[in-house]
Amino acid sequence: MSKHAYLIIDSGKNFDQLQTLLNQLDDVRNDIFIHIDKKYKGEIPDLNVKNSELCLIKNRIPVFWGGISIVECEYLLFETAFNYSDYSYFHLLSGQDLPLQSQDYIHSFFDKNAGQEFISFDFYRTNNDKEIMNRFKHYHLFSNYSFKSSKTLVSNIFIRGFRRIENSIQTYLKVDREKKSQLKYYYGSQWVSIDQELVDYLINNKKLILSNLMRTN
Repeated sequence: MSKHAYLIIDSGKNFDQLQTLLNQLDDVRNDIFIHIDKKYKGEIPDLNVKNSELCLIKNRIPVFWGGISIVECEYLLFETAFNYSDYSYFHLLSGQDLPLQSQDYIHSFFDKNAGQEFISFDFYRTNNDKEIMNRFKHYHLFSNYSFKSSKTLVSNIFIRGFRRIENSIQTYLKVDREKKSQLKYYYGSQWVSIDQELVDYLINNKKLILSNLMRTN
């Protein structure tokens, strides 16, 4: 029997919805790993499953959209699951996601496509959207803070203005960190379904990946 690991990044904003997701993932063929954003300061309620193994990440970190903290959170989940057991696939998702198919269908699909990695890329925007290109070509101070994570109009305007100044200066100075990087960057979704071999590769290259993504936004 092939087993899958579901890795959930949750904000702590809606535990009823998270429990609904767990109910749909609850299957003897699945183990579930959850990271609750450390910015959530309230009490974490009991989350229940009947058939799966459920693991809550204890060393929680604050997670900010667009910052290196998201990658660090992903590594926490990948490493915890990788060290816990062997899995055919690791599925990275948010606490706001819900599966559209049954677990029988999902397991059958991945059994038929064993060895395939499911990662989305937008090649056009990677190469043609200047704002996206600048996110990895330029260095960004305070990269854990972005206009999407700001809570007030004033902070939103300040962050947008600060990023424009950063990009303008580095465009003038012809800064292009991609040319020096050992990685090739692509724009796409962070939510993936990947097999154990790729997770092993990511963990073994953690230092390289984190150093290249530091100060991106």
